[in-house]
Amino acid sequence: MSANGMGDENYKSTIDEVELTGKLTVETFTGAKGKTGREIMLNLATPVNVDKDETQGPVKNVSKIQLALFNGRIKARVRKLINKKCRIKGILFYGNRPSHHTVILMDVKDVARAGR
Repeated sequence: MSANGMGDENYKSTIDEVELTGKLTVETFTGAKGKTGREIMLNLATPVNVDKDETQGPVKNVSKIQLALFNGRIKARVRKLINKKCRIKGILFYGNRPSHHTVILMDVKDVARAGR
């Protein structure tokens, strides 16, 4: 699945691998104990909707997704593409921890620079 620019795409969390396009940015956050951290965000070119799952209701017009980078090779590739338009493939899931700064996150499986 990929966002087609219509703004009405619906995606399921934790089930299907999806492909989304947007600009990668880094944001700084301050935690409860005053410790700061940086997270990589995908700012979508076109907002999407995410269907409900077992514990969360549906979310409409998602325009920013925090990236969960569990693979070191992919993490290194993502870091080289900061401030660039990219196509990201992965699995969407709902944030459920204090370190999750968006409602929807993506477990990234692949990344490529999008057409300029």
